[in-house]
Amino acid sequence: MDLHHKAPADLVRMAAHTRELFERLLADALGHQRTLGTCLYASVLCATVINKFTKSHAVVRGGDGDAGGGLFVDCMGYGHYWVEVLADGQVYVVDITADQFGLPPLIVSPLRSLPAKYVNGDQVNVDEAVAELNREIAVDQDLDHMITDPAGTAQGQVCAGCLTPGTIVQGTDE
Repeated sequence: MDLHHKAPADLVRMAAHTRELFERLLADALGHQRTLGTCLYASVLCATVINKFTKSHAVVRGGDGDAGGGLFVDCMGYGHYWVEVLADGQVYVVDITADQFGLPPLIVSPLRSLPAKYVNGDQVNVDEAVAELNREIAVDQDLDHMITDPAGTAQGQVCAGCLTPGTIVQGTDE
């Protein structure tokens, strides 16, 4: 079953490239490419790529696999995150981690042609999960900055969040 034949070519390309990138990230970070438990990370990455590099509009969707939506395969509900994309006036599901449920590793399909049932859960909860992940990413970036450039010399200034009590910074009176 070709799940991509009805989707815009640029959307399929971006989703496929994002899946390939995500597989490389998993291999580098974890030593494997299994997507189990990574759907929020993958969905945030995929939505960001689609929003940045196409004319489509992508939103992370998800559910808990129970009464709060989710992915339903053969009447079994699973907690899951995926991306919904508005492109050319039609809504598509883009799922780059569906393989964790025995589905193809990449799904880019109109809502009416899906191999499983995707049910949007409470969007407030989904948005909170996305926001929490984005905060974690920002904290990790701040920590990386603190490790690689503790005095802020690369940008010519010191990030107040990077200083710990007693830190001596060259070029200041502190």
